[in-house]
Amino acid sequence: MIQVFTKPGDTVLDPFMGGGTTIVEARAAGRRAIGTDINTLATFVTAAKTTVLTEQEFREIGEWTSSLSSRLSLSRPAALAAGLDEDHYLRNLGAPNTWRIRNLLAMALEDLELLRSSASRRVARCAVLNTGQWALDRRKQVPTASDFRLRLVSDLEAMMRGAREYAAQVRAADAAAVFEPGPREVLLAIEAERLCDAPQLAAGAAPKLVVTSPPYPGVHILYHRWQVNGGRETPAPFWVAGCEDGHGASHYTFGDRQAHASGKYFEVVTRSWASIRPMLASDSIIVQMLAFSEWRRQLPRYLAAMEQAGFSEALLAPRAGHRTVRLWRSVPSRRWYCDLKGPTPASREVVLFHQPR
Repeated sequence: MIQVFTKPGDTVLDPFMGGGTTIVEARAAGRRAIGTDINTLATFVTAAKTTVLTEQEFREIGEWTSSLSSRLSLSRPAALAAGLDEDHYLRNLGAPNTWRIRNLLAMALEDLELLRSSASRRVARCAVLNTGQWALDRRKQVPTASDFRLRLVSDLEAMMRGAREYAAQVRAADAAAVFEPGPREVLLAIEAERLCDAPQLAAGAAPKLVVTSPPYPGVHILYHRWQVNGGRETPAPFWVAGCEDGHGASHYTFGDRQAHASGKYFEVVTRSWASIRPMLASDSIIVQMLAFSEWRRQLPRYLAAMEQAGFSEALLAPRAGHRTVRLWRSVPSRRWYCDLKGPTPASREVVLFHQPR
């Protein structure tokens, strides 16, 4: 979508950026990128993934990584969530099979202070977050301390390889692009309903393209918790990322998981896109990937909400022998329980195209 609908120097917006894929690809293609999300965890992850490290910072992280395993010893006292509410951020991490991983995570976070550069600390912290999810967000078997150390070093090395490739692409793409004055990347932890009031988004050209995936109506997906031992939720990712958390799932997903895409969800959709509408030009393109718990009932309501917010759907031209005018795609989940459940509503997405009216 970025290659088809924009040219180098154009602005790409993702108002529900999640893990930051749109922002990463936009910057690597020499576009200006604006990413926002209600979840501070999403902002942190995207900021880490789009950090362009210097050669000195690559060396610093490499040296830190090479001696990290020897410093992560369970005989060493671990300062846990210093200054935080341990009962909240470390909930469900004190069991006999999880406390070791909890303490190793705490030691790794302490060791981040050995890195002089804030960019280095941000990227290394993201690797620790990734390893923590691998170790704790699982059904039963928690890895050993030795396995955790090996995996953390492996994740750091893999992230450095990706960061080098990303930095090279961004520098080359930016050198060939022509940008209007203003920052080339803007990341904000803010509700989409408030975007029109954000002064940081006023500078620069209007987004030529919006590529995003809002919360799915009626589909419960944990964006902000790990599930320990197959179901016990913990806010530990916010502790590892150094972000504040004080909200339940409904804050991040437009409604309570029991509401099954109630009217509140579609009210938030309308308000969110109505707030985004003034940021866009008349020829901007909006591309959304959405799944539904009951698409026959919910898709018309979603389209009506977009109409109310000031957008018209652009349908695909039907091909010979086909009556379909929307693009659907299969997106199997990688969560451990999907092998048990089989195909779920969230595994089938529709790609919607809209333009401002």
